[in-house]
Amino acid sequence: MERICRIPEAAPLVSQRSQIRVVTVVRYPYRIFYRVRDDAVEILHIRHTSRRSLMGI
Repeated sequence: MERICRIPEAAPLVSQRSQIRVVTVVRYPYRIFYRVRDDAVEILHIRHTSRRSLMGI
């Protein structure tokens, strides 16, 4: 979370969602999907990487 707050634009964009970014949590099997809006970071989804992937994300 600290990494997202410090430099929110550093994470790669999700290919089919132009404003959504994704970051993998170090040492834990999670990915955080979020977007930057004005001066705020909006967390959209936290996904366990061992689960089956969602269509479209």
